[in-house]
Amino acid sequence: MIKLALGVLLWSFAHLIPSLFAGPRRKLVARFGENAYKGIFLLLMVLAVYLLVSGWKAAVPEAVYLPPAWAAT
Repeated sequence: MIKLALGVLLWSFAHLIPSLFAGPRRKLVARFGENAYKGIFLLLMVLAVYLLVSGWKAAVPEAVYLPPAWAAT
């Protein structure tokens, strides 16, 4: 479950921070170049997808909601 949570957080932060804080993104692009920035972003996305998939596969399913007996068919 930790992997799944880390994957969601990494995916969210990697997408939200550049769009919310354009200044640091511009500084990184100026320092490393556009292609290097895109490469770093790609590596973060691949890592996030790996964490999401492996965390999903490792999660133990639990019943969150059980319908009442009269509603079960």
